[in-house]
Amino acid sequence: MIAVRFWGGLGNQFFQYSFGRALALKTGEDLRFYMLDKEKTPATLSITEFDADILFLQPETMKKIYFCYGNNLMVRAERKLTSLFPFIHPGIMIEKGPGYSEIGEPYNKYFDGYWQSYRYFNHIADRLKEELTLKRSVKLPCSWFEEINSCQSVAVHVRRGDYLSGRSRSVYHQCDERYYSNAVDLIKEKVKDPVFFVFSDDIDWVKRNFIFMPDSTRYVIHEMDKPDCIDNVLMRQCRHFIIANSTFSWWAAFLGGNNEKTVIAPEKWYLNKTDFLISDLIPSRWIMM
Repeated sequence: MIAVRFWGGLGNQFFQYSFGRALALKTGEDLRFYMLDKEKTPATLSITEFDADILFLQPETMKKIYFCYGNNLMVRAERKLTSLFPFIHPGIMIEKGPGYSEIGEPYNKYFDGYWQSYRYFNHIADRLKEELTLKRSVKLPCSWFEEINSCQSVAVHVRRGDYLSGRSRSVYHQCDERYYSNAVDLIKEKVKDPVFFVFSDDIDWVKRNFIFMPDSTRYVIHEMDKPDCIDNVLMRQCRHFIIANSTFSWWAAFLGGNNEKTVIAPEKWYLNKTDFLISDLIPSRWIMM
């Protein structure tokens, strides 16, 4: 058996699932998942709204793996110490940093990280598209679904919210109006009669500041349950993509079914970090700006 930790939002969970799925297929091992935050339960994870077959380790098992399991502050310290001194927990692999790392034999049993590289799972992309399909029990806003599928739709993702405050403000680059304006112009050159569908956690701000958007632009607003799942599925229905420096829209573009899709991604994702993104995060067919 191998087990992979779930943490973060839906985009992060997709990466963690896909990393574990590919590794389990490679090794022939059974796949399990776990969480370290005692306030979190499987029901709180957005990925459980998708068709992926996800089995979780029980808390009793986790107490045997992490000495401080159940104490969020102490388990974070334990995880940090394990990263610095792997002999503390020889069965746990803590991801050293962003980018792809070869996972060689002998394999660890427990994997704790983000694993944000398509190189881990690109060879099973078609399988992932099937498994990361929204469950039929989750309702979709049919009007948006039909409209997106009736034209040369372009998903435009603008992430603000958590990127503008707290620790995230010092970690993540904020994609500005120039990036989106240049991306829109390039889409107009490459796609005939595009219709832009804007997804954002601050739609009103986008409307006020993106004065370069065509009059036909549609701003996606709905009041459905599980809005992150719904937005991700609506985005991936689009034929082309202008993504933010966000795993959320990265996955919408990666799972999008149009084989001729144009995907534009920001060249800069993090503040003061650069090179690893080109080879490890952004597929070669995508356009970076």
